[in-house]
Amino acid sequence: MEMNLDDMDLESQFLNNTADSCMDYKVNKASSQDILVHLMSCDNSFIPPLSETVDLPSYAEKLKTRATTFEIWNQSKLIGCVACYFDNPEDVFVTNVSVLPDHTGKGYARFLLKQAVEYGRVNGKKKALLEVYSQNQNAILFYQKIGFKEYDKTAEINKLKLNLIEHEERL
Repeated sequence: MEMNLDDMDLESQFLNNTADSCMDYKVNKASSQDILVHLMSCDNSFIPPLSETVDLPSYAEKLKTRATTFEIWNQSKLIGCVACYFDNPEDVFVTNVSVLPDHTGKGYARFLLKQAVEYGRVNGKKKALLEVYSQNQNAILFYQKIGFKEYDKTAEINKLKLNLIEHEERL
């Protein structure tokens, strides 16, 4: 059964049940400028800062043109964004998970990641893959808590995967 992005539940129970009831869930709404402003606001939340590893304007444009973005908005402000590449026939590659610093700890990253993973699973993807810097232990623990397992590691990068076929509902 293939799932179209237009079929995804935009009136999420999660967002309706949060204290931030004015939050909206959208897919692929953000412009490259929206994404850039969001990434700049989240820059220091990444370890190391995202601007030390990528050119932010180029990365924002790449996310807009090549990735599928799962987004949480508060009116015209992009609060959270999970961006994934679905071009591999078997895998989803999660390239970005970010939430504005003053909105962390509310479950937004988990919610968006769940939407992305479910979209991949329903559309026949077998694994969700991501890479995280080894020094970012909080992110590694977050991903492991929701079921991602390490499959490769260097001194600098941990590679994690989530088996979507056997995936238990941890998200």
